[in-house]
Amino acid sequence: MSINRQNRSEFDWEREIRRDERRISSYYRELMYCLDLPGEEEMINEQLSDHRAYPVPVGNWGDVLKNRRFFDRDDDDDDDPPPPPRQYSPLVTQVDRLAAEWCAVSAAILDERLFISGGLAIACAYAKLLGRISDFADADPVREKTLKISLAKRALADINDLAGAFQEIVGWQESLRDIVARQLNELSLLREQLTDRLAQKP
Repeated sequence: MSINRQNRSEFDWEREIRRDERRISSYYRELMYCLDLPGEEEMINEQLSDHRAYPVPVGNWGDVLKNRRFFDRDDDDDDDPPPPPRQYSPLVTQVDRLAAEWCAVSAAILDERLFISGGLAIACAYAKLLGRISDFADADPVREKTLKISLAKRALADINDLAGAFQEIVGWQESLRDIVARQLNELSLLREQLTDRLAQKP
């Protein structure tokens, strides 16, 4: 986009997020047909380059990666203390915990007939929500206020989608009712927290 991050309106961000999601969707559609083939990335990029409406940013990172020395370290580096662990937003931690709990449940008791349409679909929805919440937490509340608003609205829609998926899957497997009830309760609290954060003035 020609305007900088600070001057983008909520609608500019929403348009950019939609474009990005179309890029991702197109990528994964093509990936099904190219997975594990020689030149996989080149084949996908070639296919996506035809979708002029959803251009995919591409770059030549080959030389950069070849010249990186990932494992070579100077002796002086051995004495350096490790960097402090990253402090994540409580919202990010909450979504991460819910996603991990669901994955454990899926592996343990989910009917195998529901694994793709229910278990894996919900895990992917959690991954999408986790990315959205993480971006929301990292965005500057002053310089990127409109971005935070757009991300929060998207995250709220993602939470609603997750709630719908949970209500559907419990109709197929009654033994999930208590687990799903806990997940829905946590998602409801997350929705309230996100709404409160959205209402806060920077």
